[in-house]
Amino acid sequence: MHLPPQQQPPPYARPPMPPRRRRKSRAGRWVLGIVTGVLALLVAVVVLASLTAPSSRTEADAGSTPAFPIPKPDEQQTDALLAGLRRIDPGLDHERSIDRARNACWSLLQGGSRAQVVKSTQARFDGSVRVTRADAEAILKLIEAGGWCHKDSGER
Repeated sequence: MHLPPQQQPPPYARPPMPPRRRRKSRAGRWVLGIVTGVLALLVAVVVLASLTAPSSRTEADAGSTPAFPIPKPDEQQTDALLAGLRRIDPGLDHERSIDRARNACWSLLQGGSRAQVVKSTQARFDGSVRVTRADAEAILKLIEAGGWCHKDSGER
């Protein structure tokens, strides 16, 4: 069969074959179903565990409730405390430092390690001024020498 040249298709004009459609095997479907089920089960376990576990905020709040009143310096002791803080660093001479000193006193009375109390005092007072470890130690000595930091004084 010989066609005239106008009607003969070029040899490259043959349409490309459509890509073969892959058929999923039954085994593949089973594996996908099992993986999906396991993931759903893990999500359910994590959600249930987070709902039943006590929150860290609740535990922290329960552990930070003082068993005794937090000591508070009287007016004369407050003036002496602020003067001592001013000698350590003039930037510590403000009302907020009194609350920080009371909290540092409470940490001292809890009976934790001295190193931990120094570290928490440094973090407590560090902010508008740079408080070093030596400054924190000096602040604790000032609080201890003030005569107001003991378990039977203070208010809730």
